[in-house]
Amino acid sequence: FYLESVLDHEGLSGEEADYASRKLAAALIRDRQTDRARDVMTSSPRVDQTTVDALGRYVNGKDKSPFLGGCLGVIPGAGYAYAGEYANAFRSLILNSLFIYGMAQSADDEEWGAFSIITFFEMTWYTGSIYGGVDSSIRYNLKREQTLLDKVSAGVTMTADESMIPAVVLNFRF
Repeated sequence: FYLESVLDHEGLSGEEADYASRKLAAALIRDRQTDRARDVMTSSPRVDQTTVDALGRYVNGKDKSPFLGGCLGVIPGAGYAYAGEYANAFRSLILNSLFIYGMAQSADDEEWGAFSIITFFEMTWYTGSIYGGVDSSIRYNLKREQTLLDKVSAGVTMTADESMIPAVVLNFRF
């Protein structure tokens, strides 16, 4: 409400209006109210068309589904690949493959102690692959949103005018 009331103020300078409209638009984007954010940005005289276009690309783009990422994570590395984290996908596939190979070799050699230890680590990596599919999808969505927020808030800062701040000085003499 504060930023909306600031924008309604009559004696607002262009820089103040730009700052308030960009911050309000960012807050609305975080709140998933992209239509209102677009209205705020288009009503601001200083917000350029590339920023409005970036919001349009964000709205037309698609978030990754954490549920689908987790389901794909059942296949080691597929959840990571779904979210575009190909290095993590490759790592997950290789490590799970190595653990499965170690499990098979230790079972063939009837080394049940080694088999138990390797199986424990494989189950840890395997469940981590499923969780990683969920987490990488969430990271993808957050990065997509943050990229837009950086574009909306680009170069807009408000700092205090230190010359207007009253200074209190204490002098001690001994």
